[in-house]
Amino acid sequence: MNTARRLQSGFTLVEVVIAMLVAAVVVTSVFSVSLTARKASAFSDRKIAANYAAKRLSDMLKNYVAADISTPGNGPNGNWCLPGTVCTGCAAAPAGCALTSCYALDMTSGCTINATAATSGSTTLIPAAFTAAPYNMTMTYTVKDENGSTGLGSLSTARPTVSITVNWTEP
Repeated sequence: MNTARRLQSGFTLVEVVIAMLVAAVVVTSVFSVSLTARKASAFSDRKIAANYAAKRLSDMLKNYVAADISTPGNGPNGNWCLPGTVCTGCAAAPAGCALTSCYALDMTSGCTINATAATSGSTTLIPAAFTAAPYNMTMTYTVKDENGSTGLGSLSTARPTVSITVNWTEP
């Protein structure tokens, strides 16, 4: 009887294989959830950086609302251009601005202002780690007048609305 009991104790090969399969599924699930949480956290960090940069840009642009661009030395930075911006399809740069720059709230139709390298003091609005590869984060903005006018001629009656867009590549 002692030898019969010894032959029946333990697990069969099928039971061992099934137990290993269940353990593998559980371990794979745990690693999958962990990896997904890590990726979501990294994406959230980039989204927070983008929102923060857009907020800082919006706050800086508030300084330009009451502009009298005919007096170049009176702007927030000594002129009426936002430092580090590059303008496409905008009106000519006001006096004192860089050649590739334009009035910070230019409402010319088709005017897009690239603020990726815009600076506040000595720092850029977007951290350098996000503007480099693999993220290549960019920030642009356009300005429209709620009254429907375009260009720089109607600044005294303008009600500018700014649309800020931040894009980046997810690795």
